[in-house]
Amino acid sequence: IEDCKTATQLDPNFVKAYIRASKCHLNQGKFAEARNVLQDCLRNIPDCPEAVKELQTLQQIDSDWQNAKEYLRNDDYNRAQYYFDRIQPVCPDAEGGGEVFQVRVELLIGKGQ
Repeated sequence: IEDCKTATQLDPNFVKAYIRASKCHLNQGKFAEARNVLQDCLRNIPDCPEAVKELQTLQQIDSDWQNAKEYLRNDDYNRAQYYFDRIQPVCPDAEGGGEVFQVRVELLIGKGQ
């Protein structure tokens, strides 16, 4: 992430660095940070098709994330699991901590596993 940040500071039009940084944040379950990087890209390169596509993907992931948390709050563990399983492949490194990890633990406890 730091290398990508340096790259975009040296060349604010380096799309690949923004995309890579966003994916790294997403991989760690840091949705807001991933969105911020893409928004920075679009500020520097308006209508960048790669950033627009990644932002749309991120919005779907964020929607699934919100659904997972809502169903978990309502003790609907099967539906929460469905949405959690949809986001888990894109943030595998989030298992080490943070909100994604916490929701996963609550989900497993709620299901009695």
